Amino acid sequence: MPTSPARAAGPADDRRATYAELQAWGYSQTQAAARIGVCVRTIQRYARHLRQHTTTPEETPRAH
Repeated sequence: MPTSPARAAGPADDRRATYAELQAWGYSQTQAAARIGVCVRTIQRYARHLRQHTTTPEETPRAH
């Protein structure tokens, strides 16, 4: 059964793939997280941490 070019490009070397690359190749969030050895909760926790501790350009005070 033929696979799509994007899908075929990935899994041969998916051990070194990033989370975003795995998702681009068609892996679900859970599959991609499992493939890189991280649980989805860890990724979600990290994303929440970044949102809480990262300022947007509007929040950043301007230097005069």
